[in-house]
Amino acid sequence: MTTHFNSIVKTNADAKDPFAGLPVGNDARQTRYYNDFLVAQDYAAADWTITTTEAGAGSATEALAADEDNGALLITNDDADNDNDQLQATEETWAIASGRKAGFACKFKVSDADAVDVVLGLCITDTTLIAGMSDGLYFAMTDASTDLTLVAEKDSTATTLAGVATMADDTYVEVGFHYDGNSTITAFSRASDSDVWGKKGTITANLPDNENLCISIAIQNGAAAAKTMTIDYIDVRQERS
Repeated sequence: MTTHFNSIVKTNADAKDPFAGLPVGNDARQTRYYNDFLVAQDYAAADWTITTTEAGAGSATEALAADEDNGALLITNDDADNDNDQLQATEETWAIASGRKAGFACKFKVSDADAVDVVLGLCITDTTLIAGMSDGLYFAMTDASTDLTLVAEKDSTATTLAGVATMADDTYVEVGFHYDGNSTITAFSRASDSDVWGKKGTITANLPDNENLCISIAIQNGAAAAKTMTIDYIDVRQERS
């Protein structure tokens, strides 16, 4: 006797999860990007458009972190105030589109939580992500604050959800967002040693639904010293059109 579960087992995502309602694994019904930055093949500079400001005495670097548990991408800024480094995937392959659920999750840390600006998420291609962009759905933190926020921005008008996570020096946070395919973005975070995601609020305005977006990472110094950002993983999924 053969039992078929395909009509039952559709997802292993919890209801309180950035990927709720999306197919499990790499099911052909969804598009997925997952990078654990484990080995050399997981990071190639040619896969990213890299924009830097380097007024200090050194130079920015982007490379796999040495001896980091589970693998990681390490971004190191030059050492002048407001020096920055940003990476964007070379293709805008993601869309906040009606009828197509989507999710994003990442785990990362910064060396000096209250002395950096951060952008991490899905953004339109732009050379000045931190100074300002027109469209994106991303996590952000500003210099002199440790509050990680979620920002939805459309045509240069933004809605910000505060309190997604509190950053600390050299301490990983794990955050994500879920798009319900209709009108709501839900933010999530969880402790790095927990399997349980917690909802942190929703955004229903200024969803960037008229532009394709690309995976985007940026860090800017808030003081005249080199700062780092370490990314354990990035996971993006979306229902196919």
